[in-house]
Amino acid sequence: MLKMFDLRQRFVIGVKRALYSRRGEPYRFAGQTLRYVPGTRPVRMQYLYSQNWVNRYDALQVAWLDSHLRQGDTAMDVGAHHGIYSILMAAKCGKEGYVVAFEPDPHAREVLARNVALNPGLKPPTIESSACSDQIGSAILFSRGGNSLSSLVKSGVGASAVHMPEEISVATLTLDSYVSNADLRRVA
Repeated sequence: MLKMFDLRQRFVIGVKRALYSRRGEPYRFAGQTLRYVPGTRPVRMQYLYSQNWVNRYDALQVAWLDSHLRQGDTAMDVGAHHGIYSILMAAKCGKEGYVVAFEPDPHAREVLARNVALNPGLKPPTIESSACSDQIGSAILFSRGGNSLSSLVKSGVGASAVHMPEEISVATLTLDSYVSNADLRRVA
């Protein structure tokens, strides 16, 4: 069953890549059409009441951002991955706002940068390559090529004897130190 889902998902993403080419997959949010690398856009709001709790949870996050962020706000996306929420935050916070996307995984950060580039009308989020932690310093990030399970804890990437996670040395910082050094006035 899982293999059939995998094949279907790969087929759909392949079709989207062919259809949207370099323009990016469109997503309507806050009265704007945002663009994403095919396969990385947020879940559609039609899933707000879905029986699938993952889709419902993701839709609830999108709804929360839409109803709580305002023009001029400051927002932080810790573990931004491909920037799904960073782009939404940038759309809501506007030109007067400030959005920071923390993503230490270089593979995921590359896709994040592509998603930012697909939305030239937005004030781009500041992309930080540091990992957020309880201390300033460095740590090993365990990555499986930029999938959403990158973690500072090896067990967080899942167990597999076939595909050992890549170990990447990353800088760590605390949110308190970042806010203090960046002199941010308001965090949403």
